[in-house]
Amino acid sequence: MNVVNHVLKATSYKVTSPFGMRTLTIGGKTTTSMHYGIDLGPRVEVISPARGKIIEVRTTVKESQTAEIIAKAITSLYRGNYVFIKHGNVVTRYVHLAFGSIPTRIKVGAIVEKGEVIGTVGNTGYSTGPHLHFEVLEGSKQVDPAIYLTGQKNFVDYYDIIPINREGMPTLKVNVQQLNYRKTPNGDRIGTLPQNIVLPYFGKSPLIGGYEWAEVLFENQIVYCAIHPEWNSINIPFKVQEVEKSINTTLSNGQIEVTVKTL
Repeated sequence: MNVVNHVLKATSYKVTSPFGMRTLTIGGKTTTSMHYGIDLGPRVEVISPARGKIIEVRTTVKESQTAEIIAKAITSLYRGNYVFIKHGNVVTRYVHLAFGSIPTRIKVGAIVEKGEVIGTVGNTGYSTGPHLHFEVLEGSKQVDPAIYLTGQKNFVDYYDIIPINREGMPTLKVNVQQLNYRKTPNGDRIGTLPQNIVLPYFGKSPLIGGYEWAEVLFENQIVYCAIHPEWNSINIPFKVQEVEKSINTTLSNGQIEVTVKTL
């Protein structure tokens, strides 16, 4: 196998059992079942193929327990020691890792970088010898990891999606039942804002057509509505010191001035 996306610190890989149906004799019992991963050697360090977030880890299973796990069919320990990683497009699973080989920083929620060591190939759990059982999940579907190892598909780096926290931003609240808004202060009306809606507020225009016009975010677009004390109210929190938008003005609520800069 010509590996381009590495999960082992090795220049060549040995595949001992591919993805798919297989017949396996272990503990004197022969079974035919689906093998949802690919078994790999040699017995070297295991690495993450891309930036990812640890979502599950077990570190407590010893290789001396292997015979008992097989003989007593202790299914809860079949995976032995393992690490599961969420990437930007898939989840990868690394199973049967050696006892004591998983670094202490590899904990749920930790971020690992491409090439970072997450353990060593071992023989823990339901295992007949040292190997890495490697799985790839696309959503809930387990797919052949070989297509990722060979580069037919590639891993995408994981990054947290950080929601925008609009607390502390200047806001405009609509106080009337319907308030017209426009794409530009002197443009045609394109709709009305609902009463009591609170919108992110970025500043105001000079006097145009007898009104100052507030620049706000509504339905993911920048729009303008006329400013009037009976129609709307503007709140500029004390902790907001500066916002950067495309119009020049200075706002004040009696406590602090907010300078809106031209980009």
